[in-house]
Amino acid sequence: MFGSYHTGRSGAMGPNAVDAEMGVPQVATVAATSSINVVPGQASPTPSPTEHSPLLATPGGGRIHAAEAKEEETPKQGVLPGYMTLTTAFVGGGLLALPFGVAHVGLWLGLGCLILFAAMSGHTLHLLVRTRRKLAPKHNVLYLSEIGQLAYGKAGARVASLAAFLTQAGFCCAYTIFVADNLHSLIPRFATHEWVGMVTPVFIALSWLRSLRVLAPTSTLAVVCVMVVVAVVFESGFRHEGIRELSSYKAADVTSLPLFWGIAAFGFCVHNLVLPFDASARRPEVSGATINAAVSTVLVIYTAFGLFGYLFFGSATKAVITLNLPHSVLVTVVKIALCVVLTCTFPIQLFPVTCVMEEALLSSRKLRPTYWLEQNALRAVEVIIISGVAIAIPLFGLFSSLMGAFSVSAVVFILPTLFYLKLFWAELTTWDKILNGSIFVLGAVGSVVATVFDVAEIANALKSGKSQ
Repeated sequence: MFGSYHTGRSGAMGPNAVDAEMGVPQVATVAATSSINVVPGQASPTPSPTEHSPLLATPGGGRIHAAEAKEEETPKQGVLPGYMTLTTAFVGGGLLALPFGVAHVGLWLGLGCLILFAAMSGHTLHLLVRTRRKLAPKHNVLYLSEIGQLAYGKAGARVASLAAFLTQAGFCCAYTIFVADNLHSLIPRFATHEWVGMVTPVFIALSWLRSLRVLAPTSTLAVVCVMVVVAVVFESGFRHEGIRELSSYKAADVTSLPLFWGIAAFGFCVHNLVLPFDASARRPEVSGATINAAVSTVLVIYTAFGLFGYLFFGSATKAVITLNLPHSVLVTVVKIALCVVLTCTFPIQLFPVTCVMEEALLSSRKLRPTYWLEQNALRAVEVIIISGVAIAIPLFGLFSSLMGAFSVSAVVFILPTLFYLKLFWAELTTWDKILNGSIFVLGAVGSVVATVFDVAEIANALKSGKSQ
């Protein structure tokens, strides 16, 4: 579907998560994953991280793990578990924001863009696997930052790590906004910013956990909750809203394409998962087919939900689509469940941010008796900053788009193609150079244009007091 490659030796298995930089099941993300992306806890072949398992490359471009496992020690995944891991990694907050994006860009342009994004995302996933296998004889590569190190030295590693860092921090902000918006819809007595203030102490307390093992099951629950929301939207849409004549809907609005770019990129980001996924494959010769199947499945889900969400609610489609649902016991239960599981998975999203910050600021203080207090203080500051951003920009749709445009686009489109071209330029065919060069240019231009657009839209929305 997107390409093929020869099987090489599998390297050590790293963390199996939506963002492998995390080393834990991710709900970004992205959703970034992706999105508020999730991977079922049982699919993860490695234990949840603890205080002594550094998982992100340091700003200096150092190794991500303190020790490398040998190939014979690598837990292996079968084809079906691998397919489920990839597919569920996509499903999250990016999915729930898609109807909002389609409402702005139009029905048919939205459909075309989703197909294009799926094809480009699938292709760059294959590029990363191909890159890992080409490097496997000499280098045990499991992370994008390590590929960046080989391609451009410390600068490449730093850029890749920074993109992952900003993506995870953005996921945390998106979590906070999403939870606060839903709580406000349940109890409107308190404004969204007040809800952010009330959930912040809970986030701080959870950030102090030294092991995330206890929270791993919430990743599976988050997938279930998101899919229940999808089912409720379809049930409510067909029962209460219906579908009007297609001519009454917006067909295409190119001026809103930058907004859709960011939201779509946010939804198709699982690229930091694919390297450890391939390394853990029990049958690496079918990894390509597994990726194709996962991307195809997600494209069907995204297309159906994005288009029908817009068909149901039209121009009134909200960024947090749960806010379009009528008040009922079921909807209330679903909203509460979403808020609970996303609150519990917040520290999972925050973990890589914490690792980088503590390595940068506290690495020389580990032997001090007050080290644990300093850790807690730093984590509290991180959460407060994230909550401050959520209060300053309480716009889930636009913030998700900005994150997708600025940092996620780098992980999905720009860096995989850039590193691949740099490492293997001499042996690539002309067609490979043209194709991957085009994706790089399109990704870079789209990222810049979408970022500028989103910043302007956010500024206008905040100035006018407009909500989503």
